[in-house]
Order: sequence, then structure tokens, then C-alpha cells
Amino acid sequence: WWIMSKTVALNPICKDKEGLTSLLLGDREVPFVDALAADEAALLGAYGSKWPLTTVLDIGGPAVKPSFTSDEEAPPIPCHVHAGQVVNGKCQGCGKLEAYFFPPLDVPPYNLKLSGVHSRFGIRGDVKPAQVLDALTKFGIDDSIYALQPIYELGPWQNWTIRPKVIHSPGPWLTFEIQTPQDDFNLLAWQLGRTLDGAALTDTKASQQMGGFGTEEELFRETIDWDLNVDPSFAQKWRRDALVLEAGEWGRRIQIF
Repeated sequence: WWIMSKTVALNPICKDKEGLTSLLLGDREVPFVDALAADEAALLGAYGSKWPLTTVLDIGGPAVKPSFTSDEEAPPIPCHVHAGQVVNGKCQGCGKLEAYFFPPLDVPPYNLKLSGVHSRFGIRGDVKPAQVLDALTKFGIDDSIYALQPIYELGPWQNWTIRPKVIHSPGPWLTFEIQTPQDDFNLLAWQLGRTLDGAALTDTKASQQMGGFGTEEELFRETIDWDLNVDPSFAQKWRRDALVLEAGEWGRRIQIF
């Protein structure tokens, strides 16, 4: 779901006007972009050019078995990276900055008590660049790149910030995602536990992984900030718990990022 969004989503399977939301005025819907065209200052004040893209993600599906372990898990969003728009084999501009908030789910009417849910962010410190490069060449053939990522267990009230050029595979927990208003991406792997072959492999690799790059070496060099990904203090720097600003009988006001 998209919330107060004026940014078109460039998903692998595009839908008409995906990412654009509407305002309900009485009994009619007005596209948010049309309302902004009429009076952006009244709606967004001085923040129009920096208005974020906000989504609610319901990630998951039937459990799958990765190729590198006997343990099954609910699939994450496929491993990907945001490094900017690719022009002539080079990333232009800054990639998309993202932040995630994982709300509590053990509340009515959901009453879900999840455990063992995790995300993969960055690259393990013991991994070498050659291993990642090799995994990039196996897009759709295997899911080996997921085994090169550290695993972080998710829980309620957690927040994570994902910098541009950090590879990530967000896990299956209901997620509020705040992003800079753009939609650039390169998939670095296909879905966990699944493979492609034939024309599906060729076409998906060209459009979703390579996306303007001629070789996996170019993809690696342009889209992955190695130091950010292997930083041993990654979680300490980019993970936060929600901060309660004030509370009362009416509830709580929290800061999530």
C-alpha cells in the first residue's frame, strides 16, 4: 500500500499508476498529484521537493528451502540494491535511501506472535569481493548470495536505515517503509530458494539485474559500497528502537527514525 505518494513505482511487473495515491474528497477520489498541481504549498508546505515515498509492505509467502541450508524460511524480498539511475554503464545521482519500521503485531485484531523472522543486510565481514562477484554471475541459477549476508532477527518497534549501495533482503514482517522519492534498483539475486531457466532467466537477468550494465564486474563496481556493506558496526549504526516521546491515557507518540 502507498501512503500520500506522488512517486511512480517501477516494479518488475508494472501496474498502471502504481505508487500514486488519491485523496478522498466527499464521494470522489482526486489523484494526489492533481491536488498538488492545484496547491502544493497548502498540502506540503516547503517539503514538496523532498516529500518521501511511504509504503506499507506485507512481505512473505509459503516457506522455501534455500540451496545452502536444510532449514526452510518464509522468503524475503529478493536481494537488491539502490545505487542511482544507470546511464551508459554508470550510476548517476544518489541511490534511494530507505528506512524500515517493524510495528508490533501481537495486538488485536491480529494477535500474531512472530519469532525467528529475520532480514539480511550488507555482507558478512569474512566474505571476499570475489565471492560476491561469483554469486552475481549465478543470478537465477542459485541463491548463493543470500548465504554471504549477515542475518538480523526482527522484532517489534525496530527501525533500520538502509543506505544507498547497501545490499539488502528485507524479511517477512509487516513493514512501514520510508524512502526518498525515487525508484531505482538492481536485483542482485532472484528469489530465495527459487531458480529460473531458459528465456525467463535470460530476460529477467538482463532487465532486473544488469539493467544498463554490460558485465557483472561493472554491476559490482558501480552498485556496491564495499566498506558500508562489511562494516562490523553496521547494526550499531543503522538499527534503532522506537523512542517514546510522550505517553498518557490517550496512548503514545513515538519517533521511529
